[in-house]
Amino acid sequence: MTESDAELVRRSVDGDLAAFETLITRYERSVRSVARAFLADAHACEDATQEIFVAAFRAIQTLRERDRFGAWLMQIARRVSGKLQGQHSRIPIPGDISEPAARNPQAANAQAEFLLSAIERLPEQERLVVTMRYFDGHRTQEIADATGIPLGTVTKQLSRAYLYDLKAQQDLLATLRSLHKSVAAVAIPTKEIRGVECPGFRIEERQSTLSVWVDRQSRLPVYAERSFFKALGADDPDVLQFDEMYEDMKFDEPIADEMFSVVPPAGYAVTTIGTPPADRKDLFAEPLIVTPNIGVGPLKFGMPRAEIIRLLGQPDEETFHVPNFTVSDDTDQVDDKVRPKGAALVVLTEFHFLHYDGLGFRLTVEARDGLTGIQCFGQDSLGPQGRTFRGATAEGIRVGSSVQDVLKAYGKPDEQSDHELSYNPLHLKLALTERQTVRSISLSDADSHPLHFEWRVPNNK
Repeated sequence: MTESDAELVRRSVDGDLAAFETLITRYERSVRSVARAFLADAHACEDATQEIFVAAFRAIQTLRERDRFGAWLMQIARRVSGKLQGQHSRIPIPGDISEPAARNPQAANAQAEFLLSAIERLPEQERLVVTMRYFDGHRTQEIADATGIPLGTVTKQLSRAYLYDLKAQQDLLATLRSLHKSVAAVAIPTKEIRGVECPGFRIEERQSTLSVWVDRQSRLPVYAERSFFKALGADDPDVLQFDEMYEDMKFDEPIADEMFSVVPPAGYAVTTIGTPPADRKDLFAEPLIVTPNIGVGPLKFGMPRAEIIRLLGQPDEETFHVPNFTVSDDTDQVDDKVRPKGAALVVLTEFHFLHYDGLGFRLTVEARDGLTGIQCFGQDSLGPQGRTFRGATAEGIRVGSSVQDVLKAYGKPDEQSDHELSYNPLHLKLALTERQTVRSISLSDADSHPLHFEWRVPNNK
C-alpha cells in the first residue's frame, strides 16, 4: 500500500531518512520541472534540484498541513529557482524532441533554444505549468496535485498557452511597415519565387535574423524567412537555426466581387456571398476607456456573447476552442465531482474568439462565464482591414505609448521583458514593439474560472 504524503512527512520529522528519500523519489520530476522553468542551464537545474530538497528537509518541521507537502515543496522550488535565475550562463536543455531532430543534434538544440526562449516570456505560473506538461510529460491532474494550482486553472492556462506564443512572436507585417532608413539592411543573393528571380535583403533583429525577398517591379515583399540562431563559436561557420517562413503575401489588395465568385456543384445554388469586415468606426462617439479588472467601455467582464453581439453587431470573424482534457482510467474524482462507475469526462468549457478588427480589438468569451479577455491592437497587428484601437486607460496609456509613459503611469511591472510588461494585480499585459512602444493592450478577468465538465455514463442501449 502506498503511504500518503502526510505519513511520510510525519516520519521525516521524526528523523526517518528513508521516508524523506521516498518523498524525493515521488517529487523529483516535479521539482526538476520547476527548476527547468526558471533555469535553462543543465547543471544549474541539477544544482537547484538538490538545493530545493535540502531546503525542504531543513524546514519540514515547520509544515503544518502535512497533506499539502507537494504544494509546499513547489513554493520552495520556485523560491530557490528564482534566486538562482540569472546566476548561470544559458545552456539549452533539449527536452523532448521529434525523431527527425533527434537524428540532427544541432537542429534539436536549436529548436530547444527557440522553445525555451518562448517559454521564458510566459508569466511565472504559466511557465511552470507549460514546462511540467510539455517538457516533462506530467498529466494535468499531476500538475494540480504537485503545485496546489486548481485543476481548472491548470487546464485553462494550457488551453491558452498558444495565445502567449502568438503574442511573443513579432508580427511580420508590423516589422516591414516599421522599416526606416536607419535600419542596417544588407543585400543577399536573389531567390527564385514562383519562377521569378527576386532580390533580397537581411535585417539583424534582437533575437533573430529576418531575410526578405521582394518583387522587382512593385518592390513589395513576396517571401520572408525569420531565423532564430545561436553561433557555435567564432571559428565555426555553422549556425543552428529554427526558421519561420512567410509566403503568399498580398498588400492592400482591393476586395472585388470576382474574388468571391463561386461555381456551385450540380444541384446546388449560391444563396449568400460573404462581405468584408464591417466598418464600425462611428459606433462609439468617444474613445473607449480601458479599465483593468472591469473591461473596456460598455464591454464588461462576464458579459454574455449574445449581449456583446447586440451591442457591437456580428463579429468580422468568430472561432472557438474546446480545451483538450483527458483523465486516466484510474481517476476517481476531479475537483469535487466523484466519477460514477463507467463514466467518461466531457469538457463543457468552450472559448469563442470574436474579432472586431474595425474597432481594433478581439474578445475571448467563454460559453458559460461570458467575456473573459480583451485584446486591443494597432492597425499594424490587424492588417489593412483593421483599425487602431482608439481607446486608452484612465492614465492615458494607449496603443503607441512609450515604455516610459507606462512606467510613469503604473510604476515597476511585476514581470518585464523586451516584448511585454505585466501588471499581475491589474491582469494587464502590454505587448511591446521593437521600438519599445505599446503594440497591444491585453486585459483578463480577475476571477479564476474553473474548467466546466461533467461525468457521463455512455448509453450502450
